[in-house]
Amino acid sequence: MLLTDDLGNAVRTPTDSVAEGFRPSSSGLGLKHQSPHTHKGVKLSNEVLEKLEVLWADLPKFQAFPQVPPRLMSYLYSRHELGNTAIRPGALIDVAPLEPQVQWAKYQLSRYGLRYSLEQTFTYAGMSDVVQGNSNLGNYNLDFAAKWTVFDAPDAGTAGWLSMQMEYQAPLGSSSQDQTVKSNVGTLTNPNGFWSSHEGFRLPELAWQQSFFSGHMVALVGVINQGNYIDANKKEVMAAYNEMLDRDRKGNPPEIRAMLEDTHKRVAPALREIKERARLARAQRA
Repeated sequence: MLLTDDLGNAVRTPTDSVAEGFRPSSSGLGLKHQSPHTHKGVKLSNEVLEKLEVLWADLPKFQAFPQVPPRLMSYLYSRHELGNTAIRPGALIDVAPLEPQVQWAKYQLSRYGLRYSLEQTFTYAGMSDVVQGNSNLGNYNLDFAAKWTVFDAPDAGTAGWLSMQMEYQAPLGSSSQDQTVKSNVGTLTNPNGFWSSHEGFRLPELAWQQSFFSGHMVALVGVINQGNYIDANKKEVMAAYNEMLDRDRKGNPPEIRAMLEDTHKRVAPALREIKERARLARAQRA
């Protein structure tokens, strides 16, 4: 099986070393269609790309709700795909309730094009020198993201899927219901707002996405969480932006400057003549 660690690095894991409840059954999805969890802002490794190329080979001309994720370029795949594998190597605690059932559900739903991610966390904040309220606050947070591929037409170079993200935050204890770390400490920003800044349910994304040109471009229409597509790629965007600024500071290369000077020399006499004619015309009207 092919897994990815918390940094997005591919980890080839012998199938025999994975508990039977975590393996895709040969009668259902099959090991061939197992795809690892993706990481936002991380380029796909060669191992993952090789496996995807095998999956994308010899696909039908059109499929509705396909079990194979649509073809996307590496820089788009980790942004628009979630994989169908919940298990990851290197867990601090390698046992969790209902693990086989969770993994079985991901495998089965991916057979019909639905791949999703469900993350939950408990947040605790212990504060000193609070300006008001309780010095101990807690929250439960849930983040659910899903991509449901509706159709894939490889020969036409296009595929379409529904994209959804839901967030939920609930306070733990009565003191957390009307208090936040921000209000109790008196800060300008919320120190524990890295997960969610809204109490209760929130639907930051519900959109239709469609790829074109065999996965080189993806268009989105609907309610879109910009942070999913801009913030996670900030490093790559800023690198390109800094390169652009460097080119601007250096100016045109010598060969371009020579071409511009030569063009200016050839055009300058004609410009002087046009300006002289305009001056004479104004003098005659006066």
